[in-house]
Amino acid sequence: MMFSLQNLQHWEESITRELVSWTDRADPILVKEVRKMLKSNAFIFGFLFLIIIVWLVTTCMILSMQTTIEQQEVGREFFSWYFRLMMTPVCLFIPLMVYQSIQEEFYDNTFDMLFITPLKPQTIVRGKLFAGLIQSLVYFSSMTPFLCFSYMLQGISFLSIIFYIVVGCLVVITLCLWSILLSSIAGNNPYVNLIGLFMTLGGSILFWGVIMGTVNPQGIVDITLMNLFFFAGGMVCVGYFFLIFIAVSVGIAIDRLQPYN
Repeated sequence: MMFSLQNLQHWEESITRELVSWTDRADPILVKEVRKMLKSNAFIFGFLFLIIIVWLVTTCMILSMQTTIEQQEVGREFFSWYFRLMMTPVCLFIPLMVYQSIQEEFYDNTFDMLFITPLKPQTIVRGKLFAGLIQSLVYFSSMTPFLCFSYMLQGISFLSIIFYIVVGCLVVITLCLWSILLSSIAGNNPYVNLIGLFMTLGGSILFWGVIMGTVNPQGIVDITLMNLFFFAGGMVCVGYFFLIFIAVSVGIAIDRLQPYN
């Protein structure tokens, strides 16, 4: 027993040391943003509000379909509601939070530290981008049980659910990069900052509107093994232009965040 307890204590100490060393090696901007996110009342209340709304929508849909839910395949209806609810905070709130976080670095004179510390502009861009993606991942993870529930109700294939999740991830990355690009260009100029804020909000509303209009029970794409290769080819083409957008936006943002600017 003593040997087992000693081994357990040794493993615990080893894991603790690894976690501490990983934290020390992690992106400092990412660590700061994640801590800020966990302490943010807006994020906490927004997350809880989303869960409450999803539960209310689920309850209302089950009550309204209680006579037909056992006879018909209603997975599409549930999935369309769940996906649109999941993408609402991701499209409308997270890009604005990323934009504002870059602006806070300008007003806090963080970029002056680039002269005297090993901190690099790409570290800031990477940290802000990953912070936005982590926030989105929290929303995606919270909605996973509901998406699985819609699959159990039949009417939508597992490949279709995976396809829309991938599309949602691409939308998140695009909007976060768009926010970083505009915020880095705006700098600390209040007039350009206002224009960049409206452009960020406009891009968010555009993507959100497209999702609201296309992801409905009649417009959901049904992906099977027969047409999987067709959609895979389309995703490869989209991914090519997506990589170009990433390279251009990240390059411009890093150049604008250089201390000599």
